[in-house]
Order: sequence, then C-alpha cells, then structure tokens
Amino acid sequence: MSLVTGLRCVHCGHEYGPTEVEYFCPPCGYQHGILDVLYDYDAVARAFNPRTAAADLNHSMWRYLPLLPPFMSAD
Repeated sequence: MSLVTGLRCVHCGHEYGPTEVEYFCPPCGYQHGILDVLYDYDAVARAFNPRTAAADLNHSMWRYLPLLPPFMSAD
C-alpha cells in the first residue's frame, strides 16, 4: 500500500497521480518541474510512527520504505 496520494510541480502547481509521471513535470521541463510528493498523512501516522518504528527490527534505511514515492519503492 502506498501512502502517496500524488505529485505536485513546485513551479506551476499542477498535480499528477502517484504513477502518472516520473521525475519532473513535463510542461515545466527538467530544469523547473521538480515534483513534491503528496502523502496521506493520516495513513502515514497509522503505518509509521514511533511505536511501529520501535517494533521494526530492521534498523536500516529500508524501515522507511512506506514513505518512499511509488517510483522508488518495490510496489
């Protein structure tokens, strides 16, 4: 389950679905079309919080996998 609800261009503000585009906003181009990842923060709080982090025996960076954008995760 991805906790990402979408992507928003920091230049023009256009929003895309989580897997609609990769890496940058096509109209704004590679130089200006940086995408912010939008999260469902209520779902994040349920899936990843101090209690769940403490219970996770994996102490590597992969414990944060639920927070990664969809093109970065194994989904």
